[in-house]
Amino acid sequence: MPNKKMQIENNGQVVIYPESIKEGGTPAWRNNNVGNLKFGTFAKDHGAIGFNGEFAVFPDMKTGQDAQVARLKTQKFQSKSIDGALKAYAPKEDNNDTEKYILLFLSSKEVSRLKVSMTPLKPANPIKHHSHAGALAGRTLKRVGDTVYRIENGKDDGSFISDGRKK
Repeated sequence: MPNKKMQIENNGQVVIYPESIKEGGTPAWRNNNVGNLKFGTFAKDHGAIGFNGEFAVFPDMKTGQDAQVARLKTQKFQSKSIDGALKAYAPKEDNNDTEKYILLFLSSKEVSRLKVSMTPLKPANPIKHHSHAGALAGRTLKRVGDTVYRIENGKDDGSFISDGRKK
């Protein structure tokens, strides 16, 4: 897909944007794709400007973050418990350490695994055993998104080459 808004070089390790170049770091950081969303109709509909391997590239982090939030608000995730949503977002079949996502979420919320597996995603709903009638919202949405970002992005943000902010 030819794209004048960005270029990929060095086997995806360098992403050239109109006003900056990102090199190294994680794909989530280089691609402004906090949730490592795969490129496709959903990503394009939510602002993706191209792709780097299988992942969407967004023009900036805000657009990538907004796309991740929109994804988490889809029926695929809203109909699940927190535990189920994390398993759906980062399935083992895609070589994800799904348990790591769940444990990181648990450490940030300081809740029991049992409660996470039974809590609907919409905090305003009463907790019902095996309920899937919630909607991802509020602080729960933010925590799920933050958990995904912390794992997908890791600690290495790579370097900006041309915008002078980071080397």
